[in-house]
Amino acid sequence: MTIDEAIAELFRRGINCGCETFCDAGIRLWISDQMNDRRVETQLSREHFTESGQWLIDAARRLFPEAFVGPRLSPE
Repeated sequence: MTIDEAIAELFRRGINCGCETFCDAGIRLWISDQMNDRRVETQLSREHFTESGQWLIDAARRLFPEAFVGPRLSPE
């Protein structure tokens, strides 16, 4: 899953997430709860950028399993 697909999917499920890049350090990813309190984050090197979308989905499933019960939400 690409990072833009992951962010769009989490948005549809009401899960806050974000990313920021650092040219010499890679990308930082985070997932938070409804109160914008960051709950988990990681940093991936440039060599692992392609894993960032899946990391977001996997982390969200662990933190908010109730958001993944039932059918997938349809886009607005």
